[in-house]
Amino acid sequence: MSYSGGNTLSQSVQTLSRGVQSLLDELRRKSAKEMRHLLPEMESIRAFLKTLTMIKDTMSEERLRETIRNAAHSIGQIYQKVPEAIRKELSSVEIDPACGWPDFLFETFRFIGPSMRMSGNEMKVWIAIEAKDALFLSPATVVSFLKNNGVVHGIDERKISELFAESLFDREVCVASGEKAQPGKDGWIQYRIHVEDLSRVPKELEGGQVSFKDINLFAFVNEGDVIAEKNPPTPGTPGRTVTDRLIPPLPPTEAELYAFENTKISEEGNRLIAMVDGCITRQNGRIQLQPTLRVAGNVSFESGNIDSRVAVYVVKDVFSDFAVQSEKEILVQGMVEGAKLESKGNIIVKGGIHGKDRAVLEANGDISAKFISHATVSALNNVIVEKSIINSKIWAGRKVILSDSQAEIVGGEMQADAVVVAGVIGSDMGVKTAIRLGGRVEELAALILEAEQKISEQEDIVDKCVNIVDLLKQQMAQSSTPSAELEKALSRAREMMQKARYNIDELFHEIDGLRAQYDESLESPRSVRARKNIMPGTVVEIQGTVLSIKKPTGPATIVKQGEELVILPFKEIEE
Repeated sequence: MSYSGGNTLSQSVQTLSRGVQSLLDELRRKSAKEMRHLLPEMESIRAFLKTLTMIKDTMSEERLRETIRNAAHSIGQIYQKVPEAIRKELSSVEIDPACGWPDFLFETFRFIGPSMRMSGNEMKVWIAIEAKDALFLSPATVVSFLKNNGVVHGIDERKISELFAESLFDREVCVASGEKAQPGKDGWIQYRIHVEDLSRVPKELEGGQVSFKDINLFAFVNEGDVIAEKNPPTPGTPGRTVTDRLIPPLPPTEAELYAFENTKISEEGNRLIAMVDGCITRQNGRIQLQPTLRVAGNVSFESGNIDSRVAVYVVKDVFSDFAVQSEKEILVQGMVEGAKLESKGNIIVKGGIHGKDRAVLEANGDISAKFISHATVSALNNVIVEKSIINSKIWAGRKVILSDSQAEIVGGEMQADAVVVAGVIGSDMGVKTAIRLGGRVEELAALILEAEQKISEQEDIVDKCVNIVDLLKQQMAQSSTPSAELEKALSRAREMMQKARYNIDELFHEIDGLRAQYDESLESPRSVRARKNIMPGTVVEIQGTVLSIKKPTGPATIVKQGEELVILPFKEIEE
């Protein structure tokens, strides 16, 4: 880009013309013999400058600049021929004492300046100083020249000084740079549940080891939880060209917050809120919220262990040595191998449990399965099986029911509070099969006794705290000045006493619940029922009374009458 220097070039012509005229007048007055040959050259340059003054407006800036530069150098060459003695006697021409050159030559080059080029976007300026011009220029005159030509921002004065110090002449040097506009920050969505962590990254264990069974694929939220927030964009910073023209930054983009299934946008429009208790997953880059955690394949290295706040639905199988935990129901469409399942609700295994003597299933509700083999199963309510229970340990807070008429219980240990029902119990091979009913009464009695002992311990704590509080109050009353230590000790004692009293209330509430269960369990009728047969090798215990089966019973119901167990005809249980 060219630059406008018309006014400064006119000033340089005027300055040079005045300087030449003054120098010529001085040399004429000297009329020294050795000066006579210089006067015609001076006259010729003066006449040329007079003509240049008249025609300068018809010339291009570059041509005019070069013409003035050549005329100034011609005057300089003539001046060099003036004897030093005469130079010292010049009175009307000011001489720079540092270099001995007339000041009007420096002034002329201050207006002419170096060759200058500006980028089309006005963000860069380069200058080139010819070596022969360097005598009449300085860092200060270059800076002045740049400002006179509109370059007022981003001048690199250090670079200009280096240019002269290192004689970087006859080449282009960048001496001014604008400032680019700095873009703002686009608005962004900030997820509170760290969806970026929902990946197949193994969990790091102590000692630097990792667990490939524990990978982050799921996150859980409660209804009303904020899943994500929209952050507003941050405006950018404007830039400036070397001519001080403002460059506005590109406007940042507003983030879009979208609701998806089971979520909503807040009234303010800046928060994404969960509408249900659920599980957050990321499928193919998309975030989803479902009220049930759905494992599309197996619980294996493919999914890792599952620890869920919501119900879990496993489409296929649960492999050995993996775990599924849920605060609600667990449904497995396939099979459970030697795995661990824990639920605060029900556990349903449609394909059956092939436990390999390693499976452990625990539920606060029912546990149901097609079959159970070589597993340990514990349900606070019922264990319900369709086909068979083989060599397993079963504990049920209420009933164990095998629904199919051919269903069999073979081997293992079976404990229930009320009823065990199957097609066949035991086998013709005499495999030991143990069934025990009514143990829940003993367990409840033990729990009640344990809670009563805890109440006694907490009451002792309350008594001790009361004594300590009374003692501390007496000491504080006798003290003439308040004691921070006594106040602190008194506060601690009161806190311990309050906590102990709270524990006592909770324990009494717990005992009430246990006694209600105990009374219900005492009154509950208990029986072991086989639709087809109870085989030899089967041992039945009901509330401490034991009966060993020595021969097949056929369809039978075993109940306790008085202190004996008796075998009655089979009868289906009444719901």
